[in-house]
Amino acid sequence: MHLDYQISIRPVALALLLLAQLMVVSFGFDAYRPGLIESGAWFGFLSNAGQLARMLVAVLVCVALGLWPRLPRHLASIQRSSQDYPYRYLIVLQLLSFALFLWCTAAIFGEQVRVEDIADSLILAWFVTLLATAVSWLLALAPPGFWRGLVVAEKKVLLAALAVGLLAWLLSSFAQTLWTPLSDMTFRLSAILLGLIYPEIYVDPANKLLGAQNFVVSIAPQCSGYEGMGLMAIFTGFYLSVFRQDFRFPQALWLFPLGIVTIWLFNSLRIAALIAVGVPAGYPSSWSSS
Repeated sequence: MHLDYQISIRPVALALLLLAQLMVVSFGFDAYRPGLIESGAWFGFLSNAGQLARMLVAVLVCVALGLWPRLPRHLASIQRSSQDYPYRYLIVLQLLSFALFLWCTAAIFGEQVRVEDIADSLILAWFVTLLATAVSWLLALAPPGFWRGLVVAEKKVLLAALAVGLLAWLLSSFAQTLWTPLSDMTFRLSAILLGLIYPEIYVDPANKLLGAQNFVVSIAPQCSGYEGMGLMAIFTGFYLSVFRQDFRFPQALWLFPLGIVTIWLFNSLRIAALIAVGVPAGYPSSWSSS
């Protein structure tokens, strides 16, 4: 048990570090800026960076699921390959790279930043620091030889994870067009849940406005829940295929509708909860929930 702890503590710490960095960027900045697209600049595609981030998360989750049965073996390999390996310096390099990446991100996606003030050199620096952050994290975890061996040994899992990530990205792009069919149901359930908290609520189904007191939220298409429902179906399918020997079929297929309905219910609950959090602050203007 002591050996397992020693083997896993650095990978777990680095995984938590990566998760924290992803959350800082995700919660700190909104990549979707129509001004980037409307400007006609060559880097207008960066407005879709948020969708690429979700694709990355999907890939990482699928890689973790796919490697789980052989994880102790890979952790032991990391331990063996890291003898006298200067990973501490690489962790420092990763932190510095992320700090520079965060600065570039703020200079591009900051709320007060004008598109015409964004220089091409800044876009280049954003890509370079993003790549440096990712590569230095991988090297801080294990030396290059480990990663070459992992790619060879787990190429099927990695290719499947990339396919799932691509599917998640396509789903994210397509999901917004499906907002109308379930929008009324999601909106009504959120209104019912909000009504359990406040005796009087503001409901405008036509414009998808919902709120209480002086706090009104515009329910954006991204809040429809289709992305979460689709991702739940994708991850469930991937999980059942990887661990199919541990499940009883066709009973296991009930996980698909149960997971999708659960995600939809929690999405409506999330919308109501976000509005409830905003009401005490007494914001007088309308916000867009996504």
